[in-house]
Amino acid sequence: DDIALERQLISWAEKNGCSLSMLHAAKIISLSGTDMTTLHHEMAKLCAYANGQEITEDMIRLLIVKNTEVRIFDLSDQIMANNYQGAYKQLYNLFEQNEKPEIILSVLSSVFIDMYRAKVAAESGQSLATLANDLKYGRRSFLLKNASTRASRYSTETLRRMLQVILEADIKLKSKPSDKRILLETLLAKLLIETKEQR
Repeated sequence: DDIALERQLISWAEKNGCSLSMLHAAKIISLSGTDMTTLHHEMAKLCAYANGQEITEDMIRLLIVKNTEVRIFDLSDQIMANNYQGAYKQLYNLFEQNEKPEIILSVLSSVFIDMYRAKVAAESGQSLATLANDLKYGRRSFLLKNASTRASRYSTETLRRMLQVILEADIKLKSKPSDKRILLETLLAKLLIETKEQR
């Protein structure tokens, strides 16, 4: 689980002659993901920089590059905040980094699917732990916790509408040779309209 992974990072830090708090271990995981090879590499880099001292948040911000999934999560945050400028800036950053539109849409859709699942589970009285276990989230169960917080701001119907526009975009992306960037720009506009109406 998440705590076990955080403890693993702390153990690696100690073996590399530096120290790491649980809070900062969680921060590293949130930025790098849960792949063990990636995390081991990031810890080696951080400990080399820390030079026997404690790894700080400033070091983490300086040295760790957000993985693709985290950058797309940032995009979803801007959508949820109904920040038009921030959302499009993040989308264009992803384009500049040559992220494939298919990957952007896939990760973005997973965010909204998690929100919908968390919302429906809450309405039916099902715990997030049970939901995570039933759907085999494993170490990614933290995604449902984040999704639950986000979903509380929206009605089930609004979440359904957002999933519908994402589904329509996905079908177009896979079936038509149209400009994929324009398709994602249009999708963002539709999602931002939904988040604005819910505020």
